[in-house]
Order: sequence, then structure tokens, then C-alpha cells
Amino acid sequence: MSYLYLKNWVSRIRGWAARIAIWLIDPWRAWSALALVLLMPLVCSTMFSGWEQRLRISGMLLELLGLSTVAMGLHQTRKLFQRPSLGPLFVDWIRRFPRFRVDTRINVPTAATTVTAHAPTIHELTFTNSSASINERVSALEKALKEVNNQIQQVQRDIQDEGRNRQSEHSAEQQQREAKERKLRTLIEESSAGGLYIETIGVLWLLVGVVLATSSNELVALFRLN
Repeated sequence: MSYLYLKNWVSRIRGWAARIAIWLIDPWRAWSALALVLLMPLVCSTMFSGWEQRLRISGMLLELLGLSTVAMGLHQTRKLFQRPSLGPLFVDWIRRFPRFRVDTRINVPTAATTVTAHAPTIHELTFTNSSASINERVSALEKALKEVNNQIQQVQRDIQDEGRNRQSEHSAEQQQREAKERKLRTLIEESSAGGLYIETIGVLWLLVGVVLATSSNELVALFRLN
């Protein structure tokens, strides 16, 4: 009984340790940013002798890293919205240099309008034989009415088909519009929240870099690093 209890207890401890490890690894971006802040003075200590110079150079490097994160965020936003970089924009600006001689061109717009209409068909019932009997006249009337009824049914089918086509086109346009709206919403979310971690890390590096670069003498005197 004690063996099963101990085995269950060990299994619970392993699961708890695994969950703690996942919990600690989850903010890996923050740990990476803090690790770089702590490692920068140690790296500079191997190249410079005085602590004032170490802190000042470390602050300058952290400021450069913070600015690089801003540039990286701008680059990602530009790629996300498929905007040209500064090089193509500069080349396009140079190409649009005003010429000394301007050629005047007159463009005459043309418009074409297509109108589709269903022209009604008029049937005139005539009797070539004026001496036709009543039965023949009734048969001719029934035939004409049947033809008119067929045409009315055909017009109704055409109207229903047109209505279904319009409805399907409207549904397709609505689906395309919704897809574009979802894509735009995704782009906006990625541009605003996607680079949030990079910008936060950049702000941290800039803040620490400014403090180290501008207050290196005070920090040396405060912590007695001489």
C-alpha cells in the first residue's frame, strides 16, 4: 500500500515539475531580453578595464539594439502591408523629376453602355379562311392561348433564373467581401499586436542603455565598483 502511495506521489511531483517548467519557459522572450542586459556588461568586462567604460559601452550597445528592434518592427509592418522600401521609393521619386518640356495630351474618355431588354412578342390571330367554322376558330384560339401561356411560363422561368443568378452573385460578392475584411482584420492585428513583444524588448533595452550610458559614473560610485 505504501509503495503505491509513494509511486502516485512521485508521479504527481513529476507532473507538477513539468508544468512548472512549461510555466517558466513560456515568457522566454522576457528571459532572453533580461539575459542580454545582464550579459552585456560581462562581455564588455573582458574588453575594457574600468567599470565606467564597461557600463558606458554596454549602455551604448543596448541603445543600438533597442533601435534595431524598432527598425525590425517597421520592416515587418512594411512587409505585412506589402509597402515598398526606401530604395524603390527614392528611385521612383528621382524618376518623377519634372521635365523642362511637357507634352500635352488630351484624353477623350469613351463610354460603352450595354442594355439588355426582353422585347415582348405580339401575336396577332388572323383567320385566312373567313368561312372557318366555330370549331376551327375555337381550336385556333386554344392554340394561340397555349402558345401565349408557354411564352408566359418561359418568361417566368427566365425571371426566376435571373433572380437565382443575381442571388448567387450577391452571395459570392458578400463572401469575397467578408474574406477581405477578415484578411484586413488579421493584418491590422498582426501589425498592432504582432510586434508588441519586439517593441517591449526594444523599450527595455533602450531604457537600460540610456541609464547605463548617461549615469555610468554615478553607478560606479553608488555600487563602489572601482
